[in-house]
Parts: sequence; structure tokens; C-alpha cells
Amino acid sequence: MVDTIKSVETNQQLKPKRKWWQYIYIIYDWTIFEQVLFLINLALAIGFFIYGFFDLDSIFKDDQTKAYAINCISLVANVTNIFSIILGAKKKISTFTWGLIACATLGVTSFLQGATGSWILYWVVQMPLQLVGIYNWRKHSTNKVDIAPKSMKWWHFLIVAICIAGFISLFSWVDSLPQFQQAWYGKDYVPPDKYPIAIYISDAGVLVLGIVAMTMMTLRYREQWILWFLLDVCCIVLWSINFNIQILIMSIAALINAIYGLIVWYLASHNKNVQK
Repeated sequence: MVDTIKSVETNQQLKPKRKWWQYIYIIYDWTIFEQVLFLINLALAIGFFIYGFFDLDSIFKDDQTKAYAINCISLVANVTNIFSIILGAKKKISTFTWGLIACATLGVTSFLQGATGSWILYWVVQMPLQLVGIYNWRKHSTNKVDIAPKSMKWWHFLIVAICIAGFISLFSWVDSLPQFQQAWYGKDYVPPDKYPIAIYISDAGVLVLGIVAMTMMTLRYREQWILWFLLDVCCIVLWSINFNIQILIMSIAALINAIYGLIVWYLASHNKNVQK
């Protein structure tokens, strides 16, 4: 016991103290790629946030108050989500703390813009799973900071993929029903006039892929990154049509991060820490 205490004290003494600028630039210990991805996303997010106040009609033509709200909330959603996804790729438990804020704000944006599958995903599914993720990752972490990934057997993942395809088909059909949309948004709901099939399929994809990917993330499966990649493709399609430049930028950054996360987690397969 004494040796353990001495070892901890020695490690604390050897650990360098942060410089003053490191408390401000909190991503100083990230890799160059992670810092560049974050800073480019941040710069674009702030730039389009400022531009949005001069072109509110591009956000929401009929209601400038709603346009202001969407512009502000989308910025918060963008920044907190990019923190969350990069920390997720780094296998850091703090990904879920940032994820809680991101889900709350993304849900508001999705609701205001009528993306039913998206706000159901963020509010009903992902917010509770963020708490489950914090518990499960801390439970399986030796240092309470990061975790070791697990892998699925190929035929398990094949079954998951078939189920995903089936549920996307089902929900995209339900999402296209006027009665379903009117139940959420009232009788004044107007169906999308541009590419409605693409909207319904991508919205369903965001919901179904998000549920499965988030569940796999809380369980530490590395195959989650394949699903995050597909989800980000759906998000790009959805927010290109239901135009929201902030969420579109975030989705593109998330797509790049999904590829990065896939590489990082799969490289861990050469490490003895990967569990099957």
C-alpha cells in the first residue's frame, strides 16, 4: 500500500504542470489532424453563424424569430458535437458529456425544421444512452478516462445490417404518411416539395442508424464507426435539402471523423486490449 501511494505521488510530481495558455487552448494535446479538423469546423461554424444573421431567409423564410433561434442553437450544436465525436474517436469517456449537450441542441434544431426522425433520435434515444455510455465506459476503464474497444463477429454484424435496412424501409414509409407528420406538427403541416423521397429515407436512416450506432458505442464495439459513416451520409443528404449550413458543416466534419475513428479503433485490433 505504501509503495502504491509513493508511486502515485511520484507520477503526480513527474506530470508537467499546464501552462496558462493550455487552460484556454484545451485541445493542445490532440493530434495535428484532430486540431485541424476541429479548428476548420469551428471557423466555418462561426463564419456562417455571423453570415446567417444577414441572410435569415436562407434559414427559415416565414419566421425570422425561428430563424434566429435555429442559427444560434445550430452553432452550439455544431461545436459541442465536434468535441463529442473527436473525443469518441480518441476513446475518451468525456465524449458522452459533450454528447449530452449536442443531443439536446440538435434535437431542438431538428424539431424546428421538421426532421422528425432526427429529433426522436437525439431526444428520446441518444440522450439517455449518453448516460448509459458514461456508466459502461467508466465500468470497463482502468483509468476512468479511456477504454479498450470490442469487436463483433462478421455474421453478427451482417444480421445487424439486414435489420437496419428493414427498419429504415419501414420508418421511411411511416415518415411519409401525412397523418404521422400532422400528429407532431399540426394540421398546417406542409409536406416537403423538394426531393421528398430522399428526405424520408435520409431522415429514417438518421434515426435507425443513430439508434444502433449509439448502442454499439455504449457497448464499445469498433464496428460502430461504419454506421456513423453511413449516418453522416444521411445527414448530409437531409440537411442539404432541409438547408441548415451549420448542421451540414458539422455532418461533413463528422463524416471525416468517422473515417478517422474507424482507422483508430481498427488499428487497436493489433493491440491485446481489443476484446471479442
